[in-house]
Amino acid sequence: MFKLFIDFWNCKLNKVCVRCFIKNKTYFFGLFFFIVVLVIIIYSIFKTVVWMQHTHYLKLSKLLITGKLCYTTNDDIYHAMCNVHLNKSLMEQDIRVICQQISQLSWIKGISVRKQWPNVLKIYIIEYEPICYWNDVQMLDKDGVIFQVPIDRINDKYCLPILYGPEGSALDVLTGYRVLYDVIKSTGFTLRSVKMNHRYSWQIILKENIKLELGRKNKVERLQRFIKAYPFFIKNIQNDGRCINYIDLRYDYGFAVSWMTCSNYSDCENIE
Repeated sequence: MFKLFIDFWNCKLNKVCVRCFIKNKTYFFGLFFFIVVLVIIIYSIFKTVVWMQHTHYLKLSKLLITGKLCYTTNDDIYHAMCNVHLNKSLMEQDIRVICQQISQLSWIKGISVRKQWPNVLKIYIIEYEPICYWNDVQMLDKDGVIFQVPIDRINDKYCLPILYGPEGSALDVLTGYRVLYDVIKSTGFTLRSVKMNHRYSWQIILKENIKLELGRKNKVERLQRFIKAYPFFIKNIQNDGRCINYIDLRYDYGFAVSWMTCSNYSDCENIE
């Protein structure tokens, strides 16, 4: 009886050992398989990165320039990127450096650069939109940002107003222009230029070549005074053929008119 029990117990232990061995064998096999797969994946990634960075593979072969371009040419972009190593592969191109180089063009407001597999660099450009000239040689956008465009690329040179002012006064002059424009836009007049000097005295020239001296204060009221009196000027012009040289509105209750004849003779007439 006791011998039967011992045999039974030994048999049971043998079965447990066999099961443990099989279980451990399966575990180690699974661990080995996992390590092999992981090594293969890491090696594949490494080889792929090396392949992508090699200059003979995925070499940059095309620049795609898009956006609403009024002043930018392809040559501008190529010249701006002269310090960028375009002979490198697509993956080696530094987007940050490319953006910095192209942003040196003063009329570029914003730029976005993207890499497109396998060998295309996409460049999207946003230009400043000018609303007027600034001191003849530069331009202003709606936010008062000063920028410059090559003069030979400006098609609407005589369609935009010209603003003048001291250094650092662009936004103030632009604000003043908008105020004066709102006053005059419904009268049939057009502002050709607006000037603020270093003493903050304002002068405007209308498209009709009439110069108005508005002074430092009450420029809106003085401009309205001119608008109300203009029919009188028209009557005088029609009667004797004279034309207006300039009008000085820097008076509290009146203004002075300089009339110009064909012989460039001018006399100053005070009107109350």
